[in-house]
Amino acid sequence: MNFAAPKWRESCYTSAPMIVQKAYKYRFFPTNIQVKQLANTFGSARFVWNRGLELRTNSYEQENKSISFTQTAAAHLSQQCFKSRFS
Repeated sequence: MNFAAPKWRESCYTSAPMIVQKAYKYRFFPTNIQVKQLANTFGSARFVWNRGLELRTNSYEQENKSISFTQTAAAHLSQQCFKSRFS
């Protein structure tokens, strides 16, 4: 005896699974101390990002060569401005 599934069932099992996307929205109301800490954190992140962007841009303009993330991070750590700002 052959117990093959009907044609309509085969298509159910071979189709791609449905992807459900969810989103959550949160609001928070920081205290004045938290506002200062967040501003300091975001300011530091912006400084590091802009400095890395400057290093990569200068490298490309001067040597026509792009540098990797690892090279950018190494250059960050060797710079004196980071040692004075984050020590």
